[in-house]
Amino acid sequence: MLAAGASSRLGQPKQLIQFRGKNLLQHTIDTANELEFESSILIVGANADQVLSKVTINSFQSFTNENWEQGMASSLRLGIKKSLISVPDLNAILISVSDQPFVSKELLQEMIQLYRSESSIVVCEYDNVKGVPVLFGSKYFNELLMLNGDQGAQKIIKDHEKMQSIVMFDHGNFDIDTPEDLERLNKWKN
Repeated sequence: MLAAGASSRLGQPKQLIQFRGKNLLQHTIDTANELEFESSILIVGANADQVLSKVTINSFQSFTNENWEQGMASSLRLGIKKSLISVPDLNAILISVSDQPFVSKELLQEMIQLYRSESSIVVCEYDNVKGVPVLFGSKYFNELLMLNGDQGAQKIIKDHEKMQSIVMFDHGNFDIDTPEDLERLNKWKN
């Protein structure tokens, strides 16, 4: 789980935005903890102490990306490395972020089922965009470890379209990056 960004456009740590009685990061942690993973890794960076003081990480191990300013790829690489240390024969990794308030246990279960049955990449789609959460089989770990900058895993998703299954993620495009996004979240009634 990647939660290392500074939220500079928002002006406050988006991981700690309150929604439905808890902060966004806690919601994402709690959702993931409803499932059983061999290893659960949380990567924090900017505001790490503040963020960690406001969440209960349960089964997650947390690591601070001291190079978070280099972009999302540095957090992704650190998460994969720590996952492989924890479980050397890891066969897949599920990558999630902390600012998608509508990630659910059911969505993650659907992704895992698709991976087990037919695909080596399972990607979410929303508004004709493919993105996180995304699940990669181990044959993509080396490519993920080669990523740089703020590109995240988009390059690998685009390079391997024929190897992926898609899960439709209603409201997956809703993430919190700006004060306007926060206003929309605060107006959400469901």
